[in-house]
Amino acid sequence: MTLFNNYWVWQTAIFTVIFLAVVFISARPKKDKSAMSKETSNELRGLAILGILFAHLTYGKFYGTEFLFPLGIWSGPAVNLFFFLSGYGLAASAIYHPKSIKEFFKKRVIKIYLPLWIFLAVILLADNFILNRHYPWQEMLFSFIGYYPEANFFTSINSPLWFLTPLLFYYLVFPFIFRPKHPRLSVLAVFIISYAAFWPHWPVSPQILEFYQSHWLAFPLGALFAALIVSPQAICAKCLRNGTCLTYKWVLSAWTMTQDSCFRPLAAAINRFRNMAAPWRWLLLVILAALAWQTAYHSGVGKGLWLEQSYALFTMFCLVLFFALKKTKFKFLELVGVYSFEIYLWHWPLIGRYDLLYQYLPPWLATVLYLPLLLLIAYIFNQLARLIENKFISNKKTLSK
Repeated sequence: MTLFNNYWVWQTAIFTVIFLAVVFISARPKKDKSAMSKETSNELRGLAILGILFAHLTYGKFYGTEFLFPLGIWSGPAVNLFFFLSGYGLAASAIYHPKSIKEFFKKRVIKIYLPLWIFLAVILLADNFILNRHYPWQEMLFSFIGYYPEANFFTSINSPLWFLTPLLFYYLVFPFIFRPKHPRLSVLAVFIISYAAFWPHWPVSPQILEFYQSHWLAFPLGALFAALIVSPQAICAKCLRNGTCLTYKWVLSAWTMTQDSCFRPLAAAINRFRNMAAPWRWLLLVILAALAWQTAYHSGVGKGLWLEQSYALFTMFCLVLFFALKKTKFKFLELVGVYSFEIYLWHWPLIGRYDLLYQYLPPWLATVLYLPLLLLIAYIFNQLARLIENKFISNKKTLSK
């Protein structure tokens, strides 16, 4: 049966109204007033994974249709957000809670590999016994390592996992190059290594190489954001001795007038904007939202890699500032963000290969039902991974005694 454009418009409109209603009904005052709190980071992760999910539905599940347009046009900024938040999280944690290389790998890297290995074991067994679908042994081996040289919606084990290859690269090199006492030099090293690593021709498909080169700046920018927003007092000891801020004199000098803002110049600026009179603060939020919409809609795709990357990064920064400046949080986005990695692992195999809802239900209703279903699966999977991790750690402690 042919589906006309107005059908997709109405399907999208119904879902959008329900989705936005859930998001805004879940609005709550922020508990943490810091400039870039964990609540805000989780909200942004939730926004990012939903942008990726909607894009995969628009261009993968309903290829050539207008379903979920324009909700599905945020995939570029969404991927940037994931890299940015990863860079920010690693750098902020390194500054506030320095760890040895061994501790870093034990705490950080295992949290990616363990869920990935469990997911791959489950999905490969399911594909084999339910769908009678088999993969080359090289592809399965590369998947467990975290190397994904291709991303085909219909033939790969899980095409969205291309993202994990550069992410794991950052996790593997980060503890060797980031020094908490020298965050600015460390950030510069992250920039150089990012450029050097992702611009040469990797043994990957041209599509994947373009993905790498479109998003390589986001992670080091996240690390830079952390260096400007959570720098501890030890970094500014020289500033205290001199009585003026020398460390960040070249950034936000008009905002670094107090001792606290000397330690955290960007945080001071964000807090000052957040405490502006309500009309001006609301005007700023509207401007940021409008700019994010404009640069996401007119994304520069097809007009050159640098232009496309610039638009996506600008959209990302508008979203980061919007969520940092607002005084409320969206509990629904925060909840989705908490389980964003698990949703990232499971959403495409579930919807792309094991889908039943879209076969029998209107697209708007199937999408509405998939959101809580994905959250439930993500929660169960998260608890399973934690249980296995705790068992592994406790057994190791017992053996060491």
